Amino acid sequence: MNAVFTKYKWIDALRGYAILLVILIHTSEFFVGEDFSLGFLTINGAYGVTLFFIASSFTLFNSYQSRHVIDGKNAMLFFFIRRFFRIAPLYYLVGIFSVCIGFFFKSYWIKLPINLSYLAVNFLFLNGLYFPSLHSIPLGGWSIGVEMLFYLTIPFLFSIIKNTRQALFLLACSLIASAIIQILIFNLVNGDLNYSWLALRQTELYSWFPNQFPVFCFGILFYFVSKTDFKLEWWFIFLAIGLILFIFMMDFTYAFPNCMLQKEYFLAFAFCLFGLALSITKSGLLINPFIRLGKVSFSAYLIHFFVIEMIVRLFKICFGMGITSNINYVIVYVLVVVVTYLISSQTFTIEQFGIKKGEALINLILKRQKAKPNI
Repeated sequence: MNAVFTKYKWIDALRGYAILLVILIHTSEFFVGEDFSLGFLTINGAYGVTLFFIASSFTLFNSYQSRHVIDGKNAMLFFFIRRFFRIAPLYYLVGIFSVCIGFFFKSYWIKLPINLSYLAVNFLFLNGLYFPSLHSIPLGGWSIGVEMLFYLTIPFLFSIIKNTRQALFLLACSLIASAIIQILIFNLVNGDLNYSWLALRQTELYSWFPNQFPVFCFGILFYFVSKTDFKLEWWFIFLAIGLILFIFMMDFTYAFPNCMLQKEYFLAFAFCLFGLALSITKSGLLINPFIRLGKVSFSAYLIHFFVIEMIVRLFKICFGMGITSNINYVIVYVLVVVVTYLISSQTFTIEQFGIKKGEALINLILKRQKAKPNI
């Protein structure tokens, strides 16, 4: 049973921007030295995940709004089925592929020995809570785990958040909770010399679910604001882009307590403004070129790690070790984007296969419910 809900081209465009940012930083990891001076820019590619989360929370509220009426009492069950089958098939295949790569090839991304307990946690999508497995394989799986945990909150959040004011209150509460958690963890870590606060804040504390939950709340607020009736001038887009670039250039510290002014939250706000501008002005120049990449962005996110390493290795074979200049980075980056898109266009069929299987299971459940006699 397929529910009909509105799909927005500009949301696909936002996902396209997001994957371009993610590829930006991961490609730069192979470029070090005096010849490479773009690090101040490429490091901001990490916040492509922030944009992914915003687009996801918007889409989830949009689809749940449409489907919960049609699915009725099955709304929660069917939501979880659709999300699992949308994510799991390709995620598991990439995880298995990563294990094979780790065993048979020397990979920059995959370190041996592979911890099977971490792999199990990641396959259960609990890596968004368990620090040791956050950055284990599948590559980039931490953000998938965080998003899957957010899925668990959607039915509850949808039942209590009905308007912009309530969404704003949720965001405020999430930001306060995030700050309190950081204070508690800082005091815990500060008393244990075996841990470095700065190292923990840059990696695990950045990635785990409690820190990323406010980003999703920004997306929920964005959803409700976008439903209000108002107009924006075309120049608002450039204002939003300017704000994003300004925040990119800002230097945020991980030292306590200033670390509670988190860059991802400021960028979440700026990304929402940009998305709002796109949704209202519908600028074809800023939307249309990125739609196709956005549609396959989940596949692209999971496989771009392998594409980067493959192209960098080929580049080194062809041109030697001196590939760390800015121009070589741009060349490699463009090649990675193109090849990732071409491969993702094919692996996208695995996503579609999972979606079809999920819908088949939903139809089977409905069929059995109809066949069951009323007592």
